[in-house]
Amino acid sequence: MTSYQNVSESEISGYNDCPVVEFNKSSNGGKSRRRVVSGHQFANSPSSSTASLASLSSSTSSSLTPPMGPRPGGSKRVPSSAAASEPTSVISKEAVQAKLDELFSLTSSLPERELTHYKNKLQDALSRGTIKQQWYSIVVESIDNYKDTDRVKNKLIQFMLHNDGTTSWGTPLRKLLENVQ
Repeated sequence: MTSYQNVSESEISGYNDCPVVEFNKSSNGGKSRRRVVSGHQFANSPSSSTASLASLSSSTSSSLTPPMGPRPGGSKRVPSSAAASEPTSVISKEAVQAKLDELFSLTSSLPERELTHYKNKLQDALSRGTIKQQWYSIVVESIDNYKDTDRVKNKLIQFMLHNDGTTSWGTPLRKLLENVQ
């Protein structure tokens, strides 16, 4: 192993071997600044800048608008559970609370302390309004299908990945559903 702490730069081969780029300085000392934007030159005089701005806005407005059609990176990001995130019928907060109570009454393999923690997280999320009304359907559907653990778990994970603000209640719901006996 070589230590470079006590060696001068000239003794190391390849050190700082990038080419030196010299910047050209203008001969007028920066008194008259001009810039070129989309083939138009602008000077600092008020009369030329207003006329040039008018011509610029008319000539480049079409080039500044984004192209219509799909994005270059792919299509619009749509969750795979789009049907679950859009309510087909209005589900009340009381119906969700009833389903949560049904889930809490089932036996779980979680330790009592962990079970209480997840129950409190879900209760708080529902009472504070963290679970939005359009997401009530995914909660009810997940609890209704708790016996199909793998499918419900994957659906909840995909839902949490595609929707912001869902991990505060989605993770406790997933943990409770995974550990129902």
